[in-house]
Amino acid sequence: GRMRKQGVGIVSISGGACEMISDRARDAGVSVPSFTPETQAQLRATVSDIGQTHNPLDLTGGAMRDPPMWERVLNIIARDPQIGLTVCNFDIPVAPLPHWQTAWDHMVKGLKAADPPGPILTSYIQGFTEHGKRFIQEMDIPFVISGIATGMDAIGRATRWSEKLARALPAPLRLDNTDGAATGPRSAALR
Repeated sequence: GRMRKQGVGIVSISGGACEMISDRARDAGVSVPSFTPETQAQLRATVSDIGQTHNPLDLTGGAMRDPPMWERVLNIIARDPQIGLTVCNFDIPVAPLPHWQTAWDHMVKGLKAADPPGPILTSYIQGFTEHGKRFIQEMDIPFVISGIATGMDAIGRATRWSEKLARALPAPLRLDNTDGAATGPRSAALR
């Protein structure tokens, strides 16, 4: 569906990936705004050991020691009034990694709770193994975008499409409070 807000909030455990994502987002025309002061305060309370609240947000490997942090952070970012899409940068496993399962459970819950549900953005263009395909299906991951460069390009196109769609929507009709008559730019057609 259409993004109602153009800002994209991104979470990763890699500072290097955050830098690459920022560069590619700028090149693709993707808005990656600073989080509001309220969002930053909530993030500081959640990721206090890490201490930074930039967008893209680098959770560092600390998120693997505290897997519920993924879900908490994704939920906070999705509520930021500037953010229309929440993205999690992580690679789809090519083989079973049972010690990461809890982190994945929280990532997917956080992405699915956003409106619209957010994608997993892999760091590189990734061909999915049979295990990876099954993993995506069994985890019910809403969307997977393969590769930072192609992913930011795709998100840029989606935001521009959403902007065009929003401009093309007709103005809503309003009912006059006194007699129930429609008012507004399209009301003459209804009379």
